[in-house]
Amino acid sequence: MRVPSSTVAGVRCTTAGGVALATLAEMTRLIAVGNLGKDPDLRYSSGGTPVTSFSLAVGRWDGMAKAETTDWFNVRLFGKNAENATEWLKKGDRVQIDGRLELRKYTAQDGTERTSTDIVADGFLNLTSRDDRANTQGAQQRGTPPGNRATPVDNGDPFSDLDDVPFD
Repeated sequence: MRVPSSTVAGVRCTTAGGVALATLAEMTRLIAVGNLGKDPDLRYSSGGTPVTSFSLAVGRWDGMAKAETTDWFNVRLFGKNAENATEWLKKGDRVQIDGRLELRKYTAQDGTERTSTDIVADGFLNLTSRDDRANTQGAQQRGTPPGNRATPVDNGDPFSDLDDVPFD
C-alpha cells in the first residue's frame, strides 16, 4: 500500500495511521547554552531594524587535552528579540540560544584573513535566576572578589564549574 505524502518547503510530510511524520531535506539548527562574555550591544540597521550582538562562552570537554575548554561565539539577534535581550541579559548571565551557525570571513586590521563563527539567533532563554543575579550584584556591591562567592554543591549542572571563564 502506498502512503500519501507531500513536500512543502523542503520538508517531506507523510501521514500513516493518523500519525504525521516529517523528514527534513536540509536543516541546520543550533542550541547553545553558555554565559554572556559582555553586555548585549543594541544598534539599528540602516532600515531601522534593531540588532543586538554579544559574545557567548560555551564550555565543553576536550577529550584530546583531557581538560575543559571554552569556545567563544559572536551572537546576533534581530527585531524584538534584540530589544528584549538588551533589556533582560547582562554580562555573565547563563543563556540558551536557538539559531543557526554562520561562518563569516573578514580581513583583520593587520591584513590577515580571519574566520568568525557566529550564531544568528532566532530566540533566547535566560537561564539565570533572579536570586543568582541578586547574589552576584550583592557580592559586587560589597566588594567581594568573584572567586570568593559561594558556589553550590554539585547540582547536576555540567556548566557549574565555569568560574575560570573571565566574566567579571
